[in-house]
Amino acid sequence: MFSNFLASDIAHSENPGVRALRDFLYFAEKGDFDRTTVGQGDPENIFELGVKEELERRGHVVDAQIGCVGYRIDLAVRDPMEPGHYLLGIECDGATYHSAKSA
Repeated sequence: MFSNFLASDIAHSENPGVRALRDFLYFAEKGDFDRTTVGQGDPENIFELGVKEELERRGHVVDAQIGCVGYRIDLAVRDPMEPGHYLLGIECDGATYHSAKSA
């Protein structure tokens, strides 16, 4: 990758294309993703909350809505041996699936 500017030269923007370019350049420079681009939120429905609570009851540390550049994994189980890493990602069916007649 050749560029005459760095990821840090790109202003923060809500534009997904600008964010994707900044993230790509950061990865090309560092060989890793900028952890500040990884979002975390709350479970989006009662099913996700129930799965998260059960995993936590069994001793796991679980984060909800993990991702970047507009895509999120519903639940992610943290690796207790390597902080900042995950052992497992869990994708739950969303509202579109739940509302389908064939679901």
